[in-house]
Amino acid sequence: PPKQLSPRSTGRTQSPAFSADGQWLAYFRWTSGTPPCRLVLRSLATDDERELPTVFDWIEWQRWLPDGKSLLVQGTTTLADSYGVHRVDIATGRSTLVKTAKDLGWLEPPAITRDGKTAYVTRFVFGSSHHRLSAWSIETGAVRDLAGGEGVAKAPGLSSDGLNLAVNMAGSKDRSITI
Repeated sequence: PPKQLSPRSTGRTQSPAFSADGQWLAYFRWTSGTPPCRLVLRSLATDDERELPTVFDWIEWQRWLPDGKSLLVQGTTTLADSYGVHRVDIATGRSTLVKTAKDLGWLEPPAITRDGKTAYVTRFVFGSSHHRLSAWSIETGAVRDLAGGEGVAKAPGLSSDGLNLAVNMAGSKDRSITI
């Protein structure tokens, strides 16, 4: 049966993401402090929690990078024009804006390759009425569209060997999974 992590993991918490080694759980917690949104790292071996000292006002999702030393986070910081994807160093909490939402669009949580170089994302491009499935190079920032239009749905899934990408395609009448 489901097991609650701790009383602190209830209330305004959301967006859990496991590290690649399965030893850590990252999620965010809303607080009444400044900034209001805190990233939390929880050791599954010891149940210890650590809040990262970040500058996020809003977080939509976070995903571990395979190195286990950083997270990709989509959100807004206290800095101007900071809405987009940030890389957060889990040792220091320091965040670096990787790509603005203006440049990349609004993203659903990505599927990240094992080498941490590419993120497969479903993105809603501002000024467009459709979603696009794209391969985004985290290192160079280059974006290559793989599919687009009315039928691209959210949150692609990447096979553990990195060779296949599954995407839920939603047409006006039917939904299907495409590999």
